[in-house]
Amino acid sequence: SPYVWNNVCSGNGLSGIIVRDQALPTIEGNVLRDNEQSGVGYFGTSGGLLSYNEITGNALNGVTVNDEASPVIERNEMIDNDSGGGVVYFGASAGVVQANVMRGNKWGIYVADTANPAVGDNELSGNETDLDDRRPASRPRPVVPPLTADGPSGPIGDPEPVTGAVLLADDFTSPHPGWWLGTNDNGRVWVEQGELRLRNETEA
Repeated sequence: SPYVWNNVCSGNGLSGIIVRDQALPTIEGNVLRDNEQSGVGYFGTSGGLLSYNEITGNALNGVTVNDEASPVIERNEMIDNDSGGGVVYFGASAGVVQANVMRGNKWGIYVADTANPAVGDNELSGNETDLDDRRPASRPRPVVPPLTADGPSGPIGDPEPVTGAVLLADDFTSPHPGWWLGTNDNGRVWVEQGELRLRNETEA
């Protein structure tokens, strides 16, 4: 359940942010633009809160919700996402979408016939189709809950530097510590006595 705040995720080959498995992040106050797929993609049974983000110019959708994911999507702007929707629901996805601005997309909101999100009031304008809800009319719609807090809960401004703080620590004892180990034409990287050692064998 990480807190993802105040980032610019732009020009990525996939989505700006991808949320998988059972992750429940709070994603607030970010700019997610001009990515090759969606601004945000949810998969698995993931969820969490997506709010106060600017999601624009992505080649697929502003937000894509797949599988059984069920995020709460509130107070975002999804504008000019080229070939898809502001928010698009596939699979058995659910969650909540309300109080968002969706403009200039192919769809404002698209709901596949197998998905079942709670769709509240959103500002939908200038989309080719503002709302394309393909759920059978006989299926009960979930109740839209109250909106969450009125603003991002993250810190305002740059954090104060912490003098003398340890920024990274690793004893390198795990069998898979995540560091590349080996030898190539540039030198060698290995672990010895709990230390990561590097030998540069390139010419100066």
